[in-house]
Amino acid sequence: MNFNLTDSFEHRKKLILGMLDTGLPGVAVISAASDLEWTLRRAIVALGKSPNRDIHKKIEKTSGLRIYAKHWNAEVGIRLNQSLETLIGDWDNFVDKTYKLRHKLVHGAISKTTKEYATPRVDEILCATKAIIEFAQRNGVDLYTRLPVRRNAWVQK
Repeated sequence: MNFNLTDSFEHRKKLILGMLDTGLPGVAVISAASDLEWTLRRAIVALGKSPNRDIHKKIEKTSGLRIYAKHWNAEVGIRLNQSLETLIGDWDNFVDKTYKLRHKLVHGAISKTTKEYATPRVDEILCATKAIIEFAQRNGVDLYTRLPVRRNAWVQK
């Protein structure tokens, strides 16, 4: 299964939830997490204050939601007055409990999960992704199309 740039959130969500229904709950968790991180990276680039090239360099080796939040807050938070921690509800629980399943699966701490355990976590990850997409849309950016190019840093007027 591949995601394409132009695949809508609803299409991606349908594919991910389908994995839960076809006996692939671990793959569903990892796919939902990958989609969240892809969405998050694009939103930081599109909505940040720095030139796109500079943001790409800053986030190219980023790993972990708390590090993404630092980049978001330094780029998007300053420009649009929205922290990632408040955009994604119950941030600490999301990072420490919901997203932890992704880490355990990816890093081999566990080799599988059940549909019953994975489903609420996948749902929460998809809700976080949707919150980021909707925030970008409210600020004039469609994350599923070519992103606006910013060559110079944004300056507050």
